[in-house]
Amino acid sequence: MNNWCSLNKRFGCVVVILFLCSILCAQSIGGVGSMPENGEYQTVASLGGGYTAMFDSYLSENRYSGFNITCAYDNLYHRGKAKLFNHFEDEFLISLSRLTDQAKYSYSYALSFDAILKWDYKFFEDSKFTFYTGPGLATRLGVAYNPYNSNNPAQVKFFTMFAPHIAGVWRFKVADYPMALSVKSTIPLLGVTFAPDYGQLYYEMYEYDGYANSIRFAWPLLMPTIYNRISLDFPICNVLMRFSYNHNYSFYHYSDNTSALNNHSLTIGVVRTLKEIRYGK
Repeated sequence: MNNWCSLNKRFGCVVVILFLCSILCAQSIGGVGSMPENGEYQTVASLGGGYTAMFDSYLSENRYSGFNITCAYDNLYHRGKAKLFNHFEDEFLISLSRLTDQAKYSYSYALSFDAILKWDYKFFEDSKFTFYTGPGLATRLGVAYNPYNSNNPAQVKFFTMFAPHIAGVWRFKVADYPMALSVKSTIPLLGVTFAPDYGQLYYEMYEYDGYANSIRFAWPLLMPTIYNRISLDFPICNVLMRFSYNHNYSFYHYSDNTSALNNHSLTIGVVRTLKEIRYGK
């Protein structure tokens, strides 16, 4: 346990040092809260942590809760002469959690990777507000590991779904200090998910039924899922910072098997708006 804690501290120090170096080297180009135009693209790297709650009945019903470390990396591109969806976004979110059960007897580790691709249609913009919406694709790949479960210690969580989104940005000033508040919401609607039967072991799927029988149709009545983010952009010297509250919730109930994940995190990162480099031109 001491070796594990020492390793965690060393890893955390390295991550913090690299993150601080990226802040010191960053430069902010463009207005606060503005979307990239004329071949520009915007990139945001964030780091933070928060609280995770999980319910699972795969082998036996149990509730887990604990802290998480969250890393986010987002890109926003201007699509040049595109008439309808003139911006494209990709958002990546990695969350590592250490969770304890209700009786505080056992613990689990959970790792989730979320990738969301978005095509943006900007339907309103003035000097203070910008609103946009569009289609998207949301994918999650997660692993939960319980070292106390010798029979089937690891579980896999996966889905990919069509996910429309809507977002708004409010630009304002506090004592001549420019800021921007943005709100985003993404709701997956249709897709597929990996959902084994209650108590079904992975080797049983492989030997008897195959994994194909565990790939099921996903939609909000059986698998309600939502991604929310509230962000505040503010400049510090020559660096544009972004402080965000991230919330994602997913739930599914298939073949008497229920699973739910509720993830909250606070992240802070650096916003950079850069010129796109087109080779050969």
